[in-house]
Amino acid sequence: RRSSDLRIPEGWNEISIEDYPTLVKTGGQWEQVSLAYKLIRSKSGMRIQITAKKPLPTVNLRLGPFKSESKAVKVLVDKHSVEARYEKSGDSWWVRLSIPQGRSEFTAEVKR
Repeated sequence: RRSSDLRIPEGWNEISIEDYPTLVKTGGQWEQVSLAYKLIRSKSGMRIQITAKKPLPTVNLRLGPFKSESKAVKVLVDKHSVEARYEKSGDSWWVRLSIPQGRSEFTAEVKR
């Protein structure tokens, strides 16, 4: 399991990345997988769409930053509510969630 901290610099609303090399551990072995992702921040929250060229192990995401914990009221993966953890780091709040293994494409959203 590997954690990914994905963020947009302050003042940006969107970023798209293609062929992003990422190390994942599958069956006890590390391997490189290319990801594509689009991260969007709006007044209603944050959304990330991730696509990989092969199924991924469990993906642990940390999305943010948010100015306060109470602003993130619903966390969804492919439009289904999921459990998430809120944590403070510095002067900002972050949302942590896990995507089950075996997915090669998903959308995660933090809605306010």
